[in-house]
Amino acid sequence: MNIAIIPARGGSKRIPRKNIKLFLGKPIIAYSIETAISSGSFDRVIVSTDDQEIADVAKTYGAEVPYIRSDKSSTDHASLHDVVVEVLNCMPDKKFLRDIGLIIPTSPLMSIHTVKEVMGSLNSEEYDSALTVVPYETSPDKALSLTDNGSIIRNNASLLIKRSQEHQKFYHDAGQIYAFRADDILERKTLTGKRCRAIILDYMNCQDIDLPSDWILAEMKFKLMREPE
Repeated sequence: MNIAIIPARGGSKRIPRKNIKLFLGKPIIAYSIETAISSGSFDRVIVSTDDQEIADVAKTYGAEVPYIRSDKSSTDHASLHDVVVEVLNCMPDKKFLRDIGLIIPTSPLMSIHTVKEVMGSLNSEEYDSALTVVPYETSPDKALSLTDNGSIIRNNASLLIKRSQEHQKFYHDAGQIYAFRADDILERKTLTGKRCRAIILDYMNCQDIDLPSDWILAEMKFKLMREPE
């Protein structure tokens, strides 16, 4: 059995009630739930939350909320790994679990294709986990440091004079979906293993949403990606 876990706490300091805030007319968590269900990759889609209102919204859009999250896994210090382990340990049929997809609730730009590709990575013994990544818009090779008085420190001057296409390409976590096997996650303390596959997304297909300005950008991208050609 494959399941999706969507962690959605009630507290959010920078964007109040972020996980159920309306995103172009619909609670933002609804997009993650509906995409997970529509992908056909999961037997169950479970939302882990400490908030009854979020639980009610999640159920409205087709997710299961089998329990309200414990106080221990609802703190600012609780990790996503802690949340996943709690969900798995609360499942009476845990021994039948195979693959897990951990989906971030604020992922309205995530596509069905992305979910299928990430989860499909676990069909090969070559990988023990997978996640979405996106290229840095500006190479870290161009990074500068500053002294206390504001003077520039050139960390690697030789890299700064290279043409953009000559810089090594770096990526960062796109914050959409992580895939791993149930047995593995119960044995290690990290979401990803040593044989983790990266699914590369385009800048327009993802957006971290931490600030109100990020929210606006995500809505703009959503509209642009769905405009008729």
